[in-house]
Amino acid sequence: MKRFLLAILLLAMIAGNHDTGLLIVQGASHTTREAIQSDDVSGNNTAAGHSVGGIFFETASTLTSMVSTKVHSNGGDELGFGARSNPPTLTWSIAPASGACGASSNTLSCYGVGKNGLVVLGVVPIDVDADGTRWASATPATGVDYSPGTGSVSVASPCTDPPTAACP
Repeated sequence: MKRFLLAILLLAMIAGNHDTGLLIVQGASHTTREAIQSDDVSGNNTAAGHSVGGIFFETASTLTSMVSTKVHSNGGDELGFGARSNPPTLTWSIAPASGACGASSNTLSCYGVGKNGLVVLGVVPIDVDADGTRWASATPATGVDYSPGTGSVSVASPCTDPPTAACP
C-alpha cells in the first residue's frame, strides 16, 4: 500500500537549529509532497550537522511550490538537492509560477565564504529551475552563488533587485 504525506509550510520562521533548518526525507513506502510558502529560514546548522544548513531535499519528493521564501545566513549551503524530484517531473523548481521576478520570488542570500545559495549534491544528474530567484548578487555565478554538481541549475532570469534579508 502506497502512503502519501502532504506538508504545507506557510509563514514559518525556522531559525537557530543545530542541524539543517528544514530537512525533507521521503520514506521508502511513502510519497511526500510539500509546499513551502512565505517562510524565513536562517541561522540554522550551528553544529554543522549537514553541508546544507537552510533547506535540504535529501531524497526524492514532490515540491508542489516554493514561493516568497527567504533562505539566508545558515551554516553551510543555503538550499540543497540530494536526489531527483519524483516522477514524472524529475526537475526541481523553485521558480515562481510566472517565471518572472516579483513578490513570489524566493531569496537565497548571505551564504558564508566558500558556500553557495543553491547546491546539487546527488550522484545522478539533478536539474533545478531557479529562474526568477533573488540571489546575493544580481548576476548569479557558478561556484559562487550555485553549484550544479552533476546536474544543471537554470538561472536564466535572476531578479536584479537586492535581497530584502539583511546579512549579519
